[in-house]
Amino acid sequence: MSGLSVAGWAGIAVAQPPSDLVFTGVSIADYKNEANTDLLGKHMALGDALLKVTFTSRTDLGKLAFEKEMLISDAVRFCEQTEEGILGSWVDVFRGEFSVNAVRADRRVRAAYLDAIAKQPYDEPITYHIYVGIRQGPRSVLADGRTVHIDPYDLASAPRDVCVRILGRRMLGGGFASNVVVVPAAALRRAIGQK
Repeated sequence: MSGLSVAGWAGIAVAQPPSDLVFTGVSIADYKNEANTDLLGKHMALGDALLKVTFTSRTDLGKLAFEKEMLISDAVRFCEQTEEGILGSWVDVFRGEFSVNAVRADRRVRAAYLDAIAKQPYDEPITYHIYVGIRQGPRSVLADGRTVHIDPYDLASAPRDVCVRILGRRMLGGGFASNVVVVPAAALRRAIGQK
């Protein structure tokens, strides 16, 4: 495979943050068939339903996480909100069965990731997904050193446009924010109706 570096990473330059994210779909997460069931166990036990939001980018987020030593996460909010919010989302981004943060942190995961991506076409956008809760009760979380209060919501009874942004942060400062991906209320309605 041409373009391999000493570390074994193939692909595009990662100096620029991803600005080409494109929404491709939303569905109810199928706990029986999800590759990420170990990470979804808590929600499975509680009987919570999650949405699986998929999008594409030409940026290899696993490579970006590893090479730039970044924590890659999602920021999910209702589009009419002016401030980044958290809508019961996982703070992780997945490429197939792989958490892009596990690629950064775990040598064995990185080796399996490299093996898996070597079999994929290089010239096509990469498909990623995140998980978002369909409903959430009121809660507070610590984000960027401050407490964020999250209002309750229920996308099953009141679907609204949801905006997703991918964030990259370094422990010693610096990072990026991607372009915003909109998950239209109509797509949520269709996905939740298929439950």
